[in-house]
Amino acid sequence: MALLKALPELISAALLLAIWAEPLRFGLEWFKSGVLALLLEFFVVHASGFMGVLMYDAPSSRALSWRSGRARLFRAPSSRPGAHAGA
Repeated sequence: MALLKALPELISAALLLAIWAEPLRFGLEWFKSGVLALLLEFFVVHASGFMGVLMYDAPSSRALSWRSGRARLFRAPSSRPGAHAGA
């Protein structure tokens, strides 16, 4: 059953591997689409790991998130009683 659920991902992986191994066989448009898909997947995987560290790691990563400014939107709410999001 698990293999059946993974079948779409296995087909996508096999197709991307074939495009990567022989780019001229499929044409330039297929190669561009494959590279774009791999690039987007790279960003999603690494951004989710970065956000997970910012939200669930030690207070030092929260200090980093405050300094970066851009990660402030993803900061986990404080668990202290009486604390608000701006503290």
